[in-house]
Amino acid sequence: MNPNDVFGEVLEKGQQVVSDTAKAAKQGAIGFGKAAVGQVTGNDPIKAQQQEIIKQKKMSDEDAQKFLKDLYGPSNPDSANQPPIQKDANIAAQTSKDKEKLKVVDASLKQMLHNQTYFDPTFNRPKSEEERPVEKVEREEQEGKMEELQKAKEKPDPLQNVKTGTGERAVGVSG
Repeated sequence: MNPNDVFGEVLEKGQQVVSDTAKAAKQGAIGFGKAAVGQVTGNDPIKAQQQEIIKQKKMSDEDAQKFLKDLYGPSNPDSANQPPIQKDANIAAQTSKDKEKLKVVDASLKQMLHNQTYFDPTFNRPKSEEERPVEKVEREEQEGKMEELQKAKEKPDPLQNVKTGTGERAVGVSG
């Protein structure tokens, strides 16, 4: 291998790359110019291609309706053939009366629920037989003090057996 040949090949490939890059840049600039002109004038070729693709993909209205009927229609084909039920004026009048009754019943039930869960426990507390914990502790403390006082009264007076002046507790023989 001749070093000049290798050097020559590298030089040729470099020239080809530079020329290809220059052509690509030129084509890009031309394409950019055409796109800018198309956007200004409203005749954008890229936009026209995109719209054409969208038109091809869009369903017609009939196709869309058919698709939606298949998707959301009844799963039982026999029920699709049945006509809808007809309502009389009497039935409509009865339902309106029933609705009014239901509203009244609903309001009364809501009031009862409100009274049971909020009003009565808050404002009308039932008098419980059990003491509250604070009152119970205070009562027990007072009872404990009373018991101590009773025991203290039952104990004999320690000074009762002391002989006066001698400081002896029990009186001896010598007395």
